[in-house]
Amino acid sequence: MSYSKESLLPLLPLLPLLPLLPLLPLLPLLPLLPLLPLLPLLPLLPLLPLLPLLPLLPLLPLLPLLPLLPLLPLLPLFVCSRIFSISSSAKETKNLMKFISPKVDYAFKKIFGSEQSKDILISFLNAIIYGEEKKIQSLTIANPYNPGQLISLKESYLDIKAVLSDSSIVVIEMQIAPMASFNKRVVYNLAKAYSNQLGTGEDYPILNPVIAVTVTDFILLKKYDEVISQFVFQEKTKKIELFDNELQLIFVELPKFNKALSELNSLTDKWIYFLKEAASLDSIPESLGEVSEIELALNLANQANMTVEELEFVDRRGIMLQDEKGRIAYAKEEGKEEGREEGRLTEAIALVMRLLKKRFGEIPLLISSQIESLALDDLERLTEDIFDLNSLQDLEKWLEALIEYKTNLILR
Repeated sequence: MSYSKESLLPLLPLLPLLPLLPLLPLLPLLPLLPLLPLLPLLPLLPLLPLLPLLPLLPLLPLLPLLPLLPLLPLLPLFVCSRIFSISSSAKETKNLMKFISPKVDYAFKKIFGSEQSKDILISFLNAIIYGEEKKIQSLTIANPYNPGQLISLKESYLDIKAVLSDSSIVVIEMQIAPMASFNKRVVYNLAKAYSNQLGTGEDYPILNPVIAVTVTDFILLKKYDEVISQFVFQEKTKKIELFDNELQLIFVELPKFNKALSELNSLTDKWIYFLKEAASLDSIPESLGEVSEIELALNLANQANMTVEELEFVDRRGIMLQDEKGRIAYAKEEGKEEGREEGRLTEAIALVMRLLKKRFGEIPLLISSQIESLALDDLERLTEDIFDLNSLQDLEKWLEALIEYKTNLILR
């Protein structure tokens, strides 16, 4: 076949492509050109069957745990044991108790002076007064604790008065810190409880014995090592007792008691330990709980069984008493400086008492005790105000106003 020059003229534009004519067999491969960048991955082609395992790559760090795989069926048991452990721990925490301190006089009266406290008080008095002999079988609490009538903070002390079945009277008091003329106050309270039995025109035979039990959180008798000490009337040299124990003074000094819980051998030990350590307990120890009266006392002291009002009052009362105790401790640390201050205080008390006697005559013992417990600046203020007072009643009002003023300062 021959072609004319005219018929080849339309192919003339294709002449530049003639060098590509050898590549014409590769034309079917043209659609694969986009895959050209993947050529470096061709060596990985043998790994293509492993592609379905790709989602498991995050689990690769767990490979060392594969030997523990046979223990997997035990996992529910482990979880249950942890839950039980946490539950038990939470239960123990929930069951922890917190007790008010019987050394706070208000708490002391609640525990020993409530209507439901008669068995508690009987057990305590038999242990302290009668060496655990069950001489007291019944008693009446003459001034029972009343939660609806919280006593004012300005009350100097809260005692418990009990009348025994033989008509003897027992006055029980807790004192947290020493105070001026404390010994006189104890004697005064004993004598007052004895003399108040007798009304106008009544005869002496109706008088019944009185016992004053005073628990102190300080050492009162420094030359005497016994925790409990009992005093009666007796002849000075031959120690012959007089008046058949008509009047008795009994002191329980808590700082002298140093036995641990495991060392408590008697009912007396347990009662004194309760008084001293109840606030530090978080449960009822078995050795104390085996005495039903002490267990009841601890339940009365349990903060969970008290009203918010009672707890607030115990807290405030405790702070006030601790502040007073701290003030006394600080005064002792002052040493020589306080010695000079004490001299000034003694002189001020003597001056005030002379002025008062000159103005009003004999001063009642209770007022004298209050004056002897005043601070130096209060005594100085009284010497300035003394000539504005016209009677002992005015003096009593002055002292009451001072106590109220100081109480308000504490409560602010």
